[in-house]
Amino acid sequence: MPGSVYYKMALQVTEWLSVVDECKINVSTKCISETLKEFKLESNEEFISFDVSSLYTNVPVQEAISDCSELLYSGKYTKPPVDEDTFKQLLEICSCNVLMLTNEGYYRQKDGLAMGNPPAPLLDNCWMSKFDKKIQGDAKMYFRYMDDILRDIRRHDIKDKVLEINELHPSLKFTHECETNSSIAFLNMMMCRSEGELTWTWHTKPTDTGLTINYHALAPQEYKIKRSAICGLVHRIHRACSTFS
Repeated sequence: MPGSVYYKMALQVTEWLSVVDECKINVSTKCISETLKEFKLESNEEFISFDVSSLYTNVPVQEAISDCSELLYSGKYTKPPVDEDTFKQLLEICSCNVLMLTNEGYYRQKDGLAMGNPPAPLLDNCWMSKFDKKIQGDAKMYFRYMDDILRDIRRHDIKDKVLEINELHPSLKFTHECETNSSIAFLNMMMCRSEGELTWTWHTKPTDTGLTINYHALAPQEYKIKRSAICGLVHRIHRACSTFS
């Protein structure tokens, strides 16, 4: 999309939409770590994570645009210098009618959102936000990072909850992961339970190579010196652990 006729328009509508709270990502490793310090799981409870299958390509774009527009023009935020109908049309042009050239010819994207499209994460997040209360239910702790969700749940409620949230919308299909050996991973954290005590530490996927940035890459020098690459990673790890060791 960069360099295309849609890109400047996409950047502009993204800037207008970025003020909406429901479009923002409001969870971080630091936030989760601070919450876990005061959190207690009962003996019949455990953590569970939900993941939305292929969220980007399954989002009903027209519905998401309508949701975002309604919130932006609700009176809570400063309105863009265009009316609501024009705003919707601009979002549709850069999200629904994008032309793509492939080896097999031209295609027009009719539904779903493209990775790399500036307003796509905001549309995704806003659309998902309206299901948060239903997914959270009676959970005491609830975090959602785009399509990744972590919450506590009573063990005997797991099956019913999975069935319930998979009926929220035809475009939503959730997979779930329960604790394994009293441990569960979420984002870059691994949470563990032992004798009623919670601890958490740094986590990487099995496919992680450990590579952060190639020193010989064509990137600004300040990205590659220790203050940026190494210290930044150490800071992230420190925030994701319950103890210094």
